[in-house]
Amino acid sequence: MPGAAPKFIETETEFARFVRTFRSGTVVRDLIPDAPHMALNADYYFSSDDVIAELKCLYTDPSDRAHLDKRFLSVCQRLGYSAEQALQIAFREIPLPRDVAQGVIAKSLNHIRKILRKANHQIAATKRQLGRADALGLVIISNESNLALSPVELIHFMSRELRATMKDSHIDSVIYMTPNLYHAVGNDGVARSLWLPGYRRAGTRLTDFVDDLGAAWGKFREELDGHLALSTRPHEPPLGDFDVRPSQRAFQR
Repeated sequence: MPGAAPKFIETETEFARFVRTFRSGTVVRDLIPDAPHMALNADYYFSSDDVIAELKCLYTDPSDRAHLDKRFLSVCQRLGYSAEQALQIAFREIPLPRDVAQGVIAKSLNHIRKILRKANHQIAATKRQLGRADALGLVIISNESNLALSPVELIHFMSRELRATMKDSHIDSVIYMTPNLYHAVGNDGVARSLWLPGYRRAGTRLTDFVDDLGAAWGKFREELDGHLALSTRPHEPPLGDFDVRPSQRAFQR
């Protein structure tokens, strides 16, 4: 229906429900409900594909003014700027120094870095719990309310972070999705919810699994909301050093 708003979903609840419908998907808590320290485990296991997946939802918006002010002052202090200089920068009496701008962005992204590192530990712990040392690791980042950076900027950052920690990484793929955020892509008047997968190594069996997972999730999401338009898979160039192939969910504006 043109002009109708899309239905907000509780991503963690609905995705867990979806997982139980996709191939051999299981919620890890259902497999080992009495295991101690469940916070150290990943969320899902797909036994027929031997894939362990962790879902992380981004709720904190680093563009929030109070958070930005704290980060800005902290960065200025760390870089050696005086309180007077910090105020001059804040009130734009002097141009924003490059090192301050980069410091604020880096600090704003620190929570995403922590999310990825925690997900890596959770996947490793689940491999040990399930006795599946060779299982593939998948992290799904669902952006719920983080509007500070564009999808391209976020996935570039995640790509760099994963490359920096690749030696000790149990993460073979990252999916960036926005089931409750919509982005204008192209000139067709349609705002889209994104599904952007990236891989450590392209052409593995994980690529087919993620494609099938995305297609199934898209249908599941569309069944939750009659206002969503048909899914699309436009051609896009790779983002960064990840092999990234978008598939997108849309609703008519």
